[in-house]
Amino acid sequence: MPTTPVWQATKNGIPGHLDSTDQSAQVNQLLGTHQVNKVYQGTLILASEGGTQFEWYAAGNGVDISQPFTLVGTTMGRVVIPVQPQGNGADMTVTLYPDNGSGSPLLTSPLASTNVPAGVINQLSAVDGLENATGALQTPWCNTLFGTGSTIVEPWAGPTGDSSGVATNSSITVSGDYFIYVGGFTTVPVAGVSTAQYLGGNLLAQGVAQPALPQACFFPAVTTTSSSVIVMGGSTSSASLTDVWVASWDSGTGLIGSWSQQTALPVALDGSASATWNNDTVYCIGGQNNSGTPVNTVYTTTISNGQLGSWSAGPGLPTAVMNPYVGVFGNTLVIVGGQNPIGTPTTGTYYSAINPATGALGAWQTGPPLPVLSYSYAPGYDQAVLTNALVIVGGLQASSGSTDTIQVLTFSADGVAPTWLETLYVNNGALQIGGFATGAGAWDIVQSDIAASSSYTTHFVPVPYLSVPLVATGLTNGNTYHVVLQQHQTGDASSFLNWGLLDDTPLPDNVLKSPRHSGVWTTITSGYSIPMNAYSTSVGGPVYHTYEDPNAYNAAQRTTNLLYNQPYNLPIGLTETTLKPNIPRNANPTFTSGVSPWTAVGGTITQSSAETHGGFAFSGLLTPSGSAATSYAASELFPVDAGSGPFYGIANWYLADGWFYSTPGTTTFSSSVAWYDQGSNLLSTSATVQTLTAATWTHVQNWYVAPEFAAYGQLRVTETGTPAATKVVYISDLVLIASQECVGAFPSAVAIDYASPPWPPTGTAQLL
Repeated sequence: MPTTPVWQATKNGIPGHLDSTDQSAQVNQLLGTHQVNKVYQGTLILASEGGTQFEWYAAGNGVDISQPFTLVGTTMGRVVIPVQPQGNGADMTVTLYPDNGSGSPLLTSPLASTNVPAGVINQLSAVDGLENATGALQTPWCNTLFGTGSTIVEPWAGPTGDSSGVATNSSITVSGDYFIYVGGFTTVPVAGVSTAQYLGGNLLAQGVAQPALPQACFFPAVTTTSSSVIVMGGSTSSASLTDVWVASWDSGTGLIGSWSQQTALPVALDGSASATWNNDTVYCIGGQNNSGTPVNTVYTTTISNGQLGSWSAGPGLPTAVMNPYVGVFGNTLVIVGGQNPIGTPTTGTYYSAINPATGALGAWQTGPPLPVLSYSYAPGYDQAVLTNALVIVGGLQASSGSTDTIQVLTFSADGVAPTWLETLYVNNGALQIGGFATGAGAWDIVQSDIAASSSYTTHFVPVPYLSVPLVATGLTNGNTYHVVLQQHQTGDASSFLNWGLLDDTPLPDNVLKSPRHSGVWTTITSGYSIPMNAYSTSVGGPVYHTYEDPNAYNAAQRTTNLLYNQPYNLPIGLTETTLKPNIPRNANPTFTSGVSPWTAVGGTITQSSAETHGGFAFSGLLTPSGSAATSYAASELFPVDAGSGPFYGIANWYLADGWFYSTPGTTTFSSSVAWYDQGSNLLSTSATVQTLTAATWTHVQNWYVAPEFAAYGQLRVTETGTPAATKVVYISDLVLIASQECVGAFPSAVAIDYASPPWPPTGTAQLL
């Protein structure tokens, strides 16, 4: 516990701080002079990329979880982990440890630790998806989607393009339960239009031919309203088109009516992206012109009773692109990726606020870049537009390359997530993908593979993905470290936390579990890891957290989680956690005021200045009688909590922490705790026999759980085996405190209200 150099006064806000040499000096200490670390987004140093077999793991209250990883760089600023509260949830403690050299965390040397109360977790977690969010702070900032379970492959008969066979590059869109396939290319451009209904349960119905387009083409932009299908532009191989066609659409039956020609596009385009908003506004974005050059134009029109109005130009994209991904989320239009004028895939994410009165677009804002370069093979390919997420599956990277990456970005009325999530898919290349809601925020992502006569279904579930500050510097690049997760249940047995696990994660270490504080670690499931993102302490962008006053165990005394509206970069709320005091249960841990209330059995306990530690003037000296089988020094009896309800004997762990010096050394030493009932009757003793090296101050930490019915505890420093009178042991700074995960914290959560974003704020709402 001592610091270097020694503090003269006690640290602000840390009751029970024992390292000060003159606590009266606190009167001259400036208020507020505590250490505050600002934690920014940082540089990604560990990615969560893995397979699609995500699963929730219920570890329980008495199990610790450790995720080992190889550090890139020398700092850690924060981690992002999947955690799912059940019932009222539970408190969570997240700690960074070095490796002990054998693949396990060195539990006696925490490098950084954060306590996150159940109330904070509940405020941030949209367990049923953002579309069903119930709290003001359940935003894209802390919620995403993962694929869960194996991808199911089913036989499927897709639509034909013409007599030559299938059109594998037809444009697609999804409306209701249907894929809609338009045009494409076999040996020549085709005019075929067809639909295929997703029946649920991993089954995709056979493709059904619909009225053909009047003009054969490929790469037209396609979108729908609730009653119309709109087709824009396309190519005949020799030229791009300005043609625009509209047909009636019934999303209940999957029937498309006859096509009517509408107001032409201002210029000929193919490879454009398209979307609709509010069932009456149509956008045609980017694409390439007759010269084969990508453009940055954005054209807008309205539709009423199946008739389009005239086209108008909106704000141009920041860069020219063809074959980008597109989606409308609430009142936001989003454009992602695509090919630039020299044919290179881009990582750009841009979004524009849609005027809710007119449908007009605002200025383009820059969002988080795609982690993996890709573009859509044809309009509508490689993307699933969900209610609150854009899911990009596969996609092309160059003229001869593709990716098997799944990239997820979530949205809500509060804006866009700060980063994309990466996982892996079973296929790569040009994929016809659609998303279909299955309830409670879950979705089936379905790939219709016409060429392979197969469909592929992956189930996606909502996942709270919480950022937790862990500030540590001076680490060693290339070394193994561990992020350890612990929960502390304080309610009923149905209130707990689940941790997320993912297959094939390249961390490359398997996730481990251990009975609480046993130090015995085993693999949970081979090939599975926590899909955890970790970030360095680099500065830039908005502040994600503050991390204040780490104590002697490197646990932050106070942390915050700041949430923003990404389009305007304005704070929309925050959570704050203040660690509860963890005052030693025993009196006189340093022996600086004498010996009392310590007593000895089978020997004597005296105050000594012969060997001291940590800047203290004295230590306690245990001298065995030389004839007693056991010699020990004992503290007074002090109150402890045994726990109650379903967690009796589990919930209340304690840490016996002290420094010891044996002049000749000993192999029969223990720093133990005796437990007593309400009548001061001895129930049991928790002890760990250890070796003290001769003439060396040794830091000893032992974690013990209070047994059922325990009301009091007593620290004991013990030697067994009839120790000789020369087997003296010096004692310094010996305390019994609550184990870090059992300390608890005071939570607070505040939402900021705005009249009409971006300004002005009208007040705050206290949520916790």
